[in-house]
Amino acid sequence: MNSFSWWALGGLGEVGMNCMLFKFGDTVIPVDAGILFADANDFGIEALYPDFDELLLTHKPKFWLVTHAHEDHIGAVSAVLSRCHELNIDAPEFLAPPFAAALIRERLREEYRFKGAMNFYDKIKSVEPDSKWQINDVSAHFIETRHSTIDTCSLAFEWTEPESDRPLRVVHTADFKLDAAKFEDGVKTVDIYRAFGSENPDFLFIDSTNSERPGHSVSEKDILPGLERLISAQTGRVFVTLFSSNVYRLASLAALSQRVGRHLCLAGRSMQTAFRVAGELGVFKRAAPDVSKTVILDAAEISSHPPEKQLVLCSGSQGEFRSVLAKLACDQHPHFVLQPEDAVIFSSKMIPGNEKAVSRLINGLLRQGAKVFWGDYAKAHAGGPIHASGHARSEELRMVMESLRPKHIVPVHGELRQLRACAEIAEVIGIKWGLERSHIHVVENGTRLEFSAEQGDWELSDKEINPTPPRMLRFENFVSQSRDPFLMVRKKVAQGGLIVVSLDAFGRSRVNISGMLPHGGKQEKFHEALAEEISDWVHAKFKMLQRELAFREPSPAMENDLSEDLARHVRRFTGVRPYILFHLMPE
Repeated sequence: MNSFSWWALGGLGEVGMNCMLFKFGDTVIPVDAGILFADANDFGIEALYPDFDELLLTHKPKFWLVTHAHEDHIGAVSAVLSRCHELNIDAPEFLAPPFAAALIRERLREEYRFKGAMNFYDKIKSVEPDSKWQINDVSAHFIETRHSTIDTCSLAFEWTEPESDRPLRVVHTADFKLDAAKFEDGVKTVDIYRAFGSENPDFLFIDSTNSERPGHSVSEKDILPGLERLISAQTGRVFVTLFSSNVYRLASLAALSQRVGRHLCLAGRSMQTAFRVAGELGVFKRAAPDVSKTVILDAAEISSHPPEKQLVLCSGSQGEFRSVLAKLACDQHPHFVLQPEDAVIFSSKMIPGNEKAVSRLINGLLRQGAKVFWGDYAKAHAGGPIHASGHARSEELRMVMESLRPKHIVPVHGELRQLRACAEIAEVIGIKWGLERSHIHVVENGTRLEFSAEQGDWELSDKEINPTPPRMLRFENFVSQSRDPFLMVRKKVAQGGLIVVSLDAFGRSRVNISGMLPHGGKQEKFHEALAEEISDWVHAKFKMLQRELAFREPSPAMENDLSEDLARHVRRFTGVRPYILFHLMPE
């Protein structure tokens, strides 16, 4: 019996790291390969992405589809290609809309952590929105839709499996919204989800990110008046932070700079790259405001102009610790120093999980003396919204569900609470066309759903749950598996400090305590008492160790056992369990 299955590698139960696999019989089609940014305090981890080994070695995909250019959808493409190089296997062809394909190629040119990825540069293929691709026996239709970056596409799959008299039809919305405004590219809204004409899909995989928010999303065009009012009201230099991939807003702000009489600077490499790539693709002629007459200055050039004549667009709205905004917040930018009349405007929304980082950033900017406009405070001063999400709210989700009337709905893209909120919408609206509650599937990462055709209808035949799917961790200069023991060492040292104990064959010991408590003052006596307690414990062990080591060299296993025993003893003495390295020195 032929089957249809789906596997969530990332992006469910969290916001980011989007990756899923569709399997139509023997045809395997992965969609997206994104990253999840880590907090700056997560033991040096910069970002996470799925472990792709099983997908690459077991399923051997020939094609990999990409829906749009956000990092949480394309940030791990280099990792996939690098792993193909390491495994000595042929890499799949990545089919991506033009803007996403161009940014992926840019990333491949500069990647240094993912060796061999550049060998597969030609595997990145640009596909036009609204084009169809035949992948074995599956037709894949890229359907352009509205989101916060250009060239975003939903996907519609059609597969005629051999034992059925009708094709299986699947719609994956990817990230989307329904924007009623008229845009330069002419992208439609609801009608595009009629992917199969008058036929309804069997499955709808639908974006759940804003499912908890009622009503309709704010139009990208509706934020421009508020931004213009807020920028015009400032008497000093203005910084506006936003996602660098939001090319439409970048172009709109570039045009706005001319109207308010300010020189424009794009600060930060990612923003400069996105703007340049968009220009090379002709985006400002076909899909965004024309910026051909706008002069872009670099940071050094714009600093020579009066502050009231400067408008600086920069990234870092999510608290990224190496961004332009982060450098401003700690007074480390080489060209900009915040002054009391300067204003920082957040034309962005906080991504769940980034709350602490963004809060630290805003407080840092305030300490430097700048005025900071964020969230509802910014909206009040602007007299209207200054940010528009790229994700559909609850009423838009209802409209799409009712327009398509699918037989199964799988909420994707979001934390568990958002997935469940989307499922509740489906339960209520699905009554209109007889959608069964058992056909609404709320799952998280690591889950595989398999469906089989029963008398013309597709029913769930197997559900496999892996609550802790393996992940890869990207550090500044290297990559590791999430289950690598070295990360546990980092965690233990961070939580309890480090103690190093050396013992020679004559019973002489040396104890070094680091990171448990501050040195100096009252704590100095604690360190002395702890070092003495450890020395006493070691000497009590010495005779036993002499007997055990009489006929052999010290072994790593013996040192590990001693480390564990001493860690438990220190915890009884101090209430803290440090990480302990016990080193036995042979004669």
